[in-house]
Amino acid sequence: MEAKDWLPWNWFRKKSLDRTALINAATAYARSQGYSVDKDYVMTAARKSNGNFWVLFEGKSKLPGDHFSVLVDGKTGKVIRLFPGA
Repeated sequence: MEAKDWLPWNWFRKKSLDRTALINAATAYARSQGYSVDKDYVMTAARKSNGNFWVLFEGKSKLPGDHFSVLVDGKTGKVIRLFPGA
């Protein structure tokens, strides 16, 4: 994956899935999986792929592996899966 594949948050403003719904779904799911999203992570980018959206969270510690991404269904706004950093 190249840097050009990642898009800024304002890219969602004119797309079919509401930006707020995407953020809420990804953040709520991350919290339910034990991630302190507000305290330890920052949402940094998103990528559209096959009608779905990848939402990237970077850890504030900047340690290797301190990141994760959430895959959200582009039509329903429901979370498909969370992928922890490696």
